[in-house]
Amino acid sequence: MKSFRTLLSWIRGGCVYYTLLSLFMILLNLALSGSEATARGINLEAFLLFFPCGLGISAGGILRRWETLPGWARGISHYLCTVLSIFLFVWLPINPSARASTVLIMLLAFTVLYWILFLLVHLTRCRILAIWEDD
Repeated sequence: MKSFRTLLSWIRGGCVYYTLLSLFMILLNLALSGSEATARGINLEAFLLFFPCGLGISAGGILRRWETLPGWARGISHYLCTVLSIFLFVWLPINPSARASTVLIMLLAFTVLYWILFLLVHLTRCRILAIWEDD
């Protein structure tokens, strides 16, 4: 029964991340294209690849909450699942013929972005928990 709950949690998290990625990309497209965005259609292949990306990010979240792994392994597995999911399912299909130097620069950029977002989420979560404990 526990494995079924884990599977449901993984799929539910994948759906949530799929929705967030899709909305973010739609809003980014609207912001960059302006009025031209309504005339163009949505690239279906790109949006379908957001779902395996969301599943990968969700798997990283499940691995991060897994208590049997040591803390350093949970952190590294979450980082690898998240960055590789975004790299493989979002960036690489857009740029299939990228040079090795571009790939390394993008991996570095995704790594920096991951740690910045991780720090912001961690600080926000700590602050919210401190406020709840005060009340």
